[in-house]
Amino acid sequence: MRQLISELEEIADKTRNAFGDLSPSQIYWKPSAESWSVGQCFEHLIKINSEFFPEIESIIKGEKKQKFWENYSPFSGFFGNLLFRSVSPEAKRKLKAPKVASPAASNISPTIIADFVKHQAELTDKIRRT
Repeated sequence: MRQLISELEEIADKTRNAFGDLSPSQIYWKPSAESWSVGQCFEHLIKINSEFFPEIESIIKGEKKQKFWENYSPFSGFFGNLLFRSVSPEAKRKLKAPKVASPAASNISPTIIADFVKHQAELTDKIRRT
């Protein structure tokens, strides 16, 4: 758990250092029409992580009951590895982001980097409380 929390804090620090001084035009710039901007990537991360917040809150409150398939699914490793491979930089075949986690086409907040750092702190706090 300590390693996970340390990694989450390190991600926030590295994000702030690498992207914190970008101008809005740099945050919105896209290398191609099919690609996401830096801002869209961080918005996606906030959205996808937020999808797990209700489940994490359930664990924190002691209300989470493990279902049989959550403990013994023979497919977890297969699909987990598939997902991991599809998001790696070397991936030949990318998965499309779920609609709920897709970033806005425009109107990304110019404070998206600070928003992500704040979100990362919230995620870290939730993990710590589990």
